[in-house]
Amino acid sequence: MKNLIQHINPEQLYNNPAYSHAVVAQGAGRTIYLGGQNSLSKEGKVLFPGDIKGQSAQVMQNLTAVLEAANALPDHLVKLTMHIVQGQNLQEGYEGAQPFLSKLKHPPAVTMAYVAGLAHPDYLVEIDGVAFVPDGE
Repeated sequence: MKNLIQHINPEQLYNNPAYSHAVVAQGAGRTIYLGGQNSLSKEGKVLFPGDIKGQSAQVMQNLTAVLEAANALPDHLVKLTMHIVQGQNLQEGYEGAQPFLSKLKHPPAVTMAYVAGLAHPDYLVEIDGVAFVPDGE
């Protein structure tokens, strides 16, 4: 069986260039489950307090570092879930991630949800994900 990552965007649904409706990963490879990332520096300091857009951008940088440590690339992402604290601007949170997402060859499936709170009162967003690296990449 050939390794395959297929991005599915049915014709009868809105085709948004920022996300895929589904992603099918099949064949031999590695699945990487990315734990929720926040806008923390290496020293554990919350970066961009009070700034949802800045925090989202930092989280995407942190996710990239996790992928690199797992010998994967951002283009291997197949699913992201953005958890945004209730009361924050969902659009601004997404705008912070957009420069990262717009560089991907194919966008992953994305879910965004409001949550009552996160592990630290200064966290405004947390993003987790799943990546698939086909054998040979």
